[in-house]
Amino acid sequence: TKFEFDMSMPHILNYVTHSMVERYLDHRYNCHKHFKKYATPSEARQHAYKNISQQDWDWLCNHFESDKFKEKVRKNVDNRKKLKYNHRGGSLSFPGHREKK
Repeated sequence: TKFEFDMSMPHILNYVTHSMVERYLDHRYNCHKHFKKYATPSEARQHAYKNISQQDWDWLCNHFESDKFKEKVRKNVDNRKKLKYNHRGGSLSFPGHREKK
């Protein structure tokens, strides 16, 4: 193989796990964005996101249509509206920037 990683090393395992979680969340976000492009859920079901089987796409559409998911989205939208400032400091939090000074 081109690369060999010792997955028994905690820092490597943590990095790989974190990277995989980020890619998964990015993919779910892109799927939801694709789902929202269509006027109705039934129309969205007919246009599966790239490289996703129809069975998996149907599951995702059910998930996006669920009351639990819609409530989570609504809460997140409300919380974003409450923010006084947009965070433009990269990966460093507001308190992190304060401590840096």
